[in-house]
Amino acid sequence: YSSEDVAITYALYKQLSREIKEKKLEEVLYTIEMPLIEILAKMERAGISLDAARLAKMGTRAAKLLHTVEEKIYKFAGGSFNLDSPKQLTEVLFGKLKLATKGIKKTKTGASTAATELEKLQGRHPIIEPIFEYRELAKLKSTYIDALPKLVNEKTGRIHTSFNQVIAATGRLSSSEPNVQNIPIRSSLGREIRSAFVADSGRALISFDYSQIDLRVAAHLSRDQNMARAFLENKDIHSITAARLFGKDESEVTKEERQQAKEANFGVLYGIGARGLSTRLGLPYEEAEDFIFRYKAVYPQVFLFLDTVIETTRKISYAETLYGRRRHLPDINSDSAVVRSAA
Repeated sequence: YSSEDVAITYALYKQLSREIKEKKLEEVLYTIEMPLIEILAKMERAGISLDAARLAKMGTRAAKLLHTVEEKIYKFAGGSFNLDSPKQLTEVLFGKLKLATKGIKKTKTGASTAATELEKLQGRHPIIEPIFEYRELAKLKSTYIDALPKLVNEKTGRIHTSFNQVIAATGRLSSSEPNVQNIPIRSSLGREIRSAFVADSGRALISFDYSQIDLRVAAHLSRDQNMARAFLENKDIHSITAARLFGKDESEVTKEERQQAKEANFGVLYGIGARGLSTRLGLPYEEAEDFIFRYKAVYPQVFLFLDTVIETTRKISYAETLYGRRRHLPDINSDSAVVRSAA
């Protein structure tokens, strides 16, 4: 049995090593991925401590908060119903409360109640906000507060996640059973959940964060002088962008203008359209369209570079990182506009 395993592995090695050489992927495999295996194995074996008592207290509080939010929703709905049932929620929102379905996607059971669709209803009825609140609370409670303590290893008393090198198509690491890479941070309860991951006595947990890494990479690859200069001069990229967008001095930029520039810096770079930006910034569609036009004029080389990447990918069906890691995107030439646009 083991001889066959070895024989097949060697046969694969001969074929795949040839392919790796042909596709110029040696640096990705031998200098990035292979040395990382040993480090990840040590991390998985070490695990991380969890303060289960703290989570138990959070669970009690989350249950009370959920009950309060449920009661608020039932009051607006004029009666109780199963909040986790999309069918019943559809009946309440679009049947009982008569909310307009124009612009809302349809499903087999009627108008959709997905988060993206409910966002379109914000401001139309006071029931919408507590529904979002309920969903977030319920997810935090079931996915993290209730689930994490059950995943503590009996022998070590720690959580041992699996770090995956070959699951995410982009090449980034992912984490599973449990996923410890996506512990929420935006809500106060989410931040509390993070605080339940603790260091052993005499040790500390240190947090490192990249500083605007997406924009730095965009500036480097596109050679955009405006964007690069902001980083080279150690300036706040969002304030600089706002100053250029609104024709002001950097010192005159308001908090709101900086936030708008921040949304544009990340949103527009990743292809958000006028409709998406108008929702995020609370602007009329035409203003959002003009905003994107002005933004592209601030960083022309970035968008010239992005257009070039798309054109090249159409010809060769993959995109490449600086190190030569490939992201295959055959759908970029699909006959379906939706599939093509996603690629």
